[in-house]
Amino acid sequence: METPSMEDLLPKTEFEKPRAPLGMKKFTIYRRIDETGVSGAGMVAQGLVFADGQACIQWICPPTAGEVQIRKWETILDAHVRSHPKNRTIITWEDGTQDNYEPKPQDNGE
Repeated sequence: METPSMEDLLPKTEFEKPRAPLGMKKFTIYRRIDETGVSGAGMVAQGLVFADGQACIQWICPPTAGEVQIRKWETILDAHVRSHPKNRTIITWEDGTQDNYEPKPQDNGE
């Protein structure tokens, strides 16, 4: 008699149950400049991006400190990063990698 494999010993199901995507990434948002004068420069937010593209962002600076928003990651980027290119925003991920958002020459008035 042949020894059964681990897979043979696991319970059998009629179908594989759907699963949520695995993984999420933590980040911080740092602004070198605050062109609107609302949230200030420096570390302004922290959050995480879920594997399905949804994200949760928490503001850590006045006047909105503690406020939490849940939106699609691309929506957060558009509203708080890409729409303010002069802020020269840096997003730092938990693994230490960074995304730098620098103004294009036309955004600098050049």
